[in-house]
Amino acid sequence: MKRKPYTTFDIAKMLHVYSGTVARWIDDGKITAYVTPGGHRRVNGKDLKKFLMEYNMPIPPEIVDNEEEKIPEPENSA
Repeated sequence: MKRKPYTTFDIAKMLHVYSGTVARWIDDGKITAYVTPGGHRRVNGKDLKKFLMEYNMPIPPEIVDNEEEKIPEPENSA
């Protein structure tokens, strides 16, 4: 099951910063995000993880890269 995208509030809470700081990072292009029809910013887990790695920030354990599908191991046919 895929996790819902993160809100600026979710990210702020995890990183111990203000939601306005997260919004500024998004507006400055540091975090890839999209905007809902209602004007709210949303960030996918893989984009948040990429941002944290790029800026050498610790990755909170609750960030799981749900965007990558696990490739099943091939079965032995022998």
